[in-house]
Amino acid sequence: MYTKLNLQDRLDGIALLILLCILVAIGIFRYFSYTSLLIMHFFTLPRRWEGFFDPFALNTRGFPINRNQVIDLAVFAAFIALVLLIRHDHYSVSAWAARKGRGKWWL
Repeated sequence: MYTKLNLQDRLDGIALLILLCILVAIGIFRYFSYTSLLIMHFFTLPRRWEGFFDPFALNTRGFPINRNQVIDLAVFAAFIALVLLIRHDHYSVSAWAARKGRGKWWL
């Protein structure tokens, strides 16, 4: 049975995404935060799958509805590269702490 989510449930999910983006931007808990963004984006790709096969579809008023679908694949490839190159990330808080010998638990 389908039940509607109330506003509080939606705000909790949005707050979690904002927190995840802040962790990535600062560079704390890199393995968790980078991989979480990769998994999150992996689950958004099937929802936009039809647009990959029909990129020039128009709605009833003549406007394109599948714009910039290829960008999703480029972002997904960038997340894969980010996860694979975590050890080469030298400009984050975690990398700075590792260089100084502090806080190796949050790498």
